[in-house]
Amino acid sequence: RQPMVISKIDVDTAGGWIEVRLPIFDKPLFRITDERQPDCIRLEIFNVISKIDRINYRSQTDFVREIYWEQRDDRTLFLDIRLAGPLWGYDVLWREREFRLAVKPPRLIKRHLQNLKIVVDAGHGGEQDGAIGPRRYKEKDVNLQAALALKRKLENLDAGVVLTRSEDISISLTRRAEIADSAQADLFISLHHNALPDGVNPDADVRGCSVHYYRPQSRDLAEAIQTEMVEGLRLPDEGVYYHDLAVARLTTMPAVLIEAAYIILPEQEMRITEANWHDDLAECIVKGLKKFLKDRNK
Repeated sequence: RQPMVISKIDVDTAGGWIEVRLPIFDKPLFRITDERQPDCIRLEIFNVISKIDRINYRSQTDFVREIYWEQRDDRTLFLDIRLAGPLWGYDVLWREREFRLAVKPPRLIKRHLQNLKIVVDAGHGGEQDGAIGPRRYKEKDVNLQAALALKRKLENLDAGVVLTRSEDISISLTRRAEIADSAQADLFISLHHNALPDGVNPDADVRGCSVHYYRPQSRDLAEAIQTEMVEGLRLPDEGVYYHDLAVARLTTMPAVLIEAAYIILPEQEMRITEANWHDDLAECIVKGLKKFLKDRNK
């Protein structure tokens, strides 16, 4: 197939996002990565030839500081999109014969969580029990109770909350991300309680709470929540993980998956089933969110 030609780039605003638009007559293959230090998005578009002689930065798009391009070979265009600070999220769209990279600038938070929209995801559900503890407690039920407790605390702070599920039903991983994107959420929190594969020695390593992220802009959120959970729940610090998890990869806002404790370990299952567990966990997450937002505002 003959390579397509890109002759210009337009940078414009659209509904709270900044879009980098490349007019092109067909959907291209591409590869994208986002990085911190420096804050940038790097984009490779395949089977295209650059004849770019104009980049138009329209008003209110100064968060996209500069775009550098390079024709890496006969059919690969490389774009280095440099940002004025840490981005909040991004998405890739194909609309009106344009390839569009939509970038979400940082939110200015004036009063902690007020008016933020947060999606709270109770992991598993329906036919998917998740892990099952020694006393037969099911992870899907514990996750839902934790999600409901977190919802109450967030709404008491005037945050808007959307649950991916409020009952015992099955929801696909893709659908969970779609719910967050449709709600135009600012943050995504997925709640889980951990397990181990068959045959793994539970005493061979640290077994406690952990937080998992995928996109670089979510790491600060993961670290803030992990710090508060270790202090508040008094469980071993298993750490923060980069992890290619669907709900963290498919969402377009800062997103983390929390493994609050090991439901399959008897002593931790006892903690999880105590009356105050869900409120304690929710309080730790709220403190982590506040810390993350305070640091981002700086």
